[in-house]
Amino acid sequence: MTPQPSHLQPGRPVPRMKVLVPRTRFVRELSAFALVEPVVVRMGEPAPPQAQGARAIVSEANHWQALRPYFDAVATLETIFMTSAGYDHVAQRYEGVSIVNARGAHGGSTAEMAIAMILAHTKKFVAFEAAKRQHNWVYGVSGSMQGARILVLGAGDLGRRIARIATAMEADPVLFARTARGDVHALSEVGAWLAGAYAVVIALPMSAELRRLADAAFLAAIPDGGILVNVGRGGIVDTDALVRELATGRIAAGIDVTDPEPLPANHPLWDAPNLILTPHVGGFARGSFGRIIQVMGAGMEAMARGETPDNLIPLAALPPPTPRPTTGSKTGPEARRDATAIG
Repeated sequence: MTPQPSHLQPGRPVPRMKVLVPRTRFVRELSAFALVEPVVVRMGEPAPPQAQGARAIVSEANHWQALRPYFDAVATLETIFMTSAGYDHVAQRYEGVSIVNARGAHGGSTAEMAIAMILAHTKKFVAFEAAKRQHNWVYGVSGSMQGARILVLGAGDLGRRIARIATAMEADPVLFARTARGDVHALSEVGAWLAGAYAVVIALPMSAELRRLADAAFLAAIPDGGILVNVGRGGIVDTDALVRELATGRIAAGIDVTDPEPLPANHPLWDAPNLILTPHVGGFARGSFGRIIQVMGAGMEAMARGETPDNLIPLAALPPPTPRPTTGSKTGPEARRDATAIG
């Protein structure tokens, strides 16, 4: 059994954990957590002297290249706390560095976005708006989500929320994930379900094996009149194949994420028909910062107590790390996770 760190011995108060944050707003909000000591660092500037001794750093959509200098300058840094659920942009981290995401903070508003995109196509809002611009009063029969089979690719917080809303609207959601479990089907089986789908919602994090999962063959298998929604990661969809499929007028789509992202001004996806396109804003809604703080603060306090944060990303979901140019042993969540895996 791994000895408990000396600062966590029974009878001793748990000290506050120093955390580097990118803005003063984080200082104000995280100071409400008794075990968190936030210190501001300006991204792109050298780490200030007060950064020494910090164990974690907050990342606001920062790539690993922007965070790495702080890990080089502060030897005690061991964990990245994300403000997002996605973490692929920091996955190329040093050995011994753990990643904790903000799963649960953005799921509600992103699920609303996904369902709204399905509804907008189902109720022909896009076509009716085009007719409105032409002052053209055109009748049309819209669809309904009642009884519609919705394939939800991703069975985490976001996927479950999408499924719950769909169920409330009397639709028939079917969940898929990398591994089958309970009411969740294996992602490898999704091809056999596409022909009966009314809509397919991608709510998956990015990984190498999922790149361009929705390729030309996948898109062609969606029935005529079907809808593709992507609120996961842009790279999971083959963008060129999607442009070609939308050009046929056979299917519709709603995407909040693109590949490349941001989308270049001259990209043909901008002009694709039957497409609702939003600039990766599904998780950013009124109250989202407060939800991020609650999720993040709870994880930081768990780490300060020597516990594993609930949102610690499993090693299996991350690519191999690179060696850290400084010496020292692991002491953070990854060390405890490694010890558990070995034992």
